[in-house]
Amino acid sequence: MDKNIPKIKKRAIIAIILTILTLLITKDSWLIFKPLPVELILFGKTGKINVSVVINKKDNNKFSKIRTSDKNVSVKEVTKIGFEIKDIIFPKRLRIDFSNLKNQNPIVVKSISFKNGNIKIKDLDKFVLYGGELKIQNDEIIIYPKEDNLKLYYKQRLKFATIYKIEIELLLIIIILSYLLNYKLTDYIANFSTLKSKSRIEIIFLTLFFTILFLPMAHLDKNEISQKENRVLQKWKPLINNDNTLNYNFGREFDSYFSDRFFLRDFLIKIYYSQFIINKNLRTKKVIKGKDNWLFHGVPAALSMYKNENLFSNENLENVAKLLSEYDSYCKNNNKNFYFFIAPSKSKIYGEYYSEVIKPKKENALSLAEQLIDYLNKNTNVKAIYPNKELMAHKKDGLLYWKTDTHWNEYGAYIGYQVLMDKLNKDMKLKRFIAQETKEVSEEYGDLNKNLPKGLKIKEFETYKKPIVSDNLYYCQTTQDVTDIQNCNGNLNNKKLLMFRDSFTINLIPYLAPTFKNSKFVWKPEVDFDLMKDANVIIFEIVEVNLPKLIGNKMEF
Repeated sequence: MDKNIPKIKKRAIIAIILTILTLLITKDSWLIFKPLPVELILFGKTGKINVSVVINKKDNNKFSKIRTSDKNVSVKEVTKIGFEIKDIIFPKRLRIDFSNLKNQNPIVVKSISFKNGNIKIKDLDKFVLYGGELKIQNDEIIIYPKEDNLKLYYKQRLKFATIYKIEIELLLIIIILSYLLNYKLTDYIANFSTLKSKSRIEIIFLTLFFTILFLPMAHLDKNEISQKENRVLQKWKPLINNDNTLNYNFGREFDSYFSDRFFLRDFLIKIYYSQFIINKNLRTKKVIKGKDNWLFHGVPAALSMYKNENLFSNENLENVAKLLSEYDSYCKNNNKNFYFFIAPSKSKIYGEYYSEVIKPKKENALSLAEQLIDYLNKNTNVKAIYPNKELMAHKKDGLLYWKTDTHWNEYGAYIGYQVLMDKLNKDMKLKRFIAQETKEVSEEYGDLNKNLPKGLKIKEFETYKKPIVSDNLYYCQTTQDVTDIQNCNGNLNNKKLLMFRDSFTINLIPYLAPTFKNSKFVWKPEVDFDLMKDANVIIFEIVEVNLPKLIGNKMEF
């Protein structure tokens, strides 16, 4: 019998033990716990309030280790609110917070359920309330507020776990690679005793090397959105699709997934960017730091836009004009008014704040937006609005864009709204919203600032003008998500608006919503004829830097 067989078995056992330890360390990558769905059904006349669902991971009333989800809602009738609590495996205690109460009208909690209604809390007598009085009646909780903030505690322990899923393909990859590496490592270390040239330092180095290989898998980020980078993280795509077909893009998608979520990613990025702390001409992949702490997009497309480079070809202009003319003709044939609105890019209004290392724009050349509008005016009947000149004229009145954000602020949007209304009033008589007064607000961070590592963020407050809009002028409700469709009701005119838009419309909504009897804002980079049925006015808004999307060019934003 071969004397090496017991040694091989011993090494195999050690490799198996190490593989099990590796699986425990990397469990966050192959054992996926889905967000916990929580649903509340409320009734009352409270108006707009904030509702938070708070889950305690410990079995106590201190709520020291919590996960939360909150929403701003308007409770005017029976209202169903859905929440998702992330990064929770075994929920122990429940608390529901009501805040920003503007009146003391009763709130009726008609139902509290988990897991899409599969688990419902029935023992309502186990609830206690802080900040008001509580009454249980007809299987409902009736809350009588006495303070602006309420806390509703459920005294019993929650006895269920969240739904989990095992990523079989990834689990098998980790098992196979881990076993092979651990077996080889065990075998290599065992043979060091017979190799005179090897030292203990080399053994330690080799062990650390193989350990570090698995360190990035120790804890994967489970969030869907990166708050620091202000973007959606790559989602997990399995090797086998739901229809049992093979995912041929698995390798590339897994690489993107892992690159977005590996352990210590933020720490390593921080080390990488630490070299820029003393660099006045900071430029990263996504952000350019200019003079006086102004931040701009750092992607090549944004810089080309600023410099008036990469303009439309004649063929491009014809194609865009044809597309917009189709929208305009459809609207005219259906008794609707169509308008094409271009929101100026920040660099076009405040380009003087770029650092000296950025080459200046071609002053005498038309910009991409000016080139397109000039072509539309000469060759089509499309009504195009580009409030660049008006914004430049109002720079002396106050800041129009956030210094550390891509977008215009409320005051800049108000100037854009006035220019838009000037164009609309040439076709129809409309009352417009007029800001009677403004207030000063302070802002510290923006979407560009979030793309910088913590040590490089701009930490200064700037004062901005904000036109005051009364709450009773309009009411808005989101049908699904803020990025989907938002319906608003106003009282200044009887016309109905449908607006296809991007993020620059967010600060336009407080002025447009009061202007129309009904307005619908759709976050979509194209016009959808199916949604036009009830609207009188159709507006297609796009920010200047995204104009190449009209010819099918993909942007890096």
